[in-house]
Amino acid sequence: MSRAAVLSCAAALLTACATPAPDPYATQTADAHAMSPYQVHEACAKLAEGDRLDWRFESLAPVDFNIHYHEGPTVVIPVQRAASLGGTGIYHVTLAHDYCAMWETGPLGTEISYRVRPIKGER
Repeated sequence: MSRAAVLSCAAALLTACATPAPDPYATQTADAHAMSPYQVHEACAKLAEGDRLDWRFESLAPVDFNIHYHEGPTVVIPVQRAASLGGTGIYHVTLAHDYCAMWETGPLGTEISYRVRPIKGER
């Protein structure tokens, strides 16, 4: 086999195996996601100024919930609910960051169901 044919086959194989970049605006969901005591679970998305984050969740036992981002060593928490069994809202993004919806259980494990849907703003 010629060198050109080998390179062509190698390029075709690499292209076939390439994983497409994840959609930053893909909705993240879970149905009855099991969480152990004192466990943390996050659903994150890279959002731009003007985007929105449409969120909702339900839990069988109280959980602490927040939407946060990191500004250097500081964690900024624009949305927070303590000991909550559920909630819903739309967060309007004012600064481009990686935002995470986060749930944390207490001494009781639980199951959470959620939907976190990034919405692209007008640009």
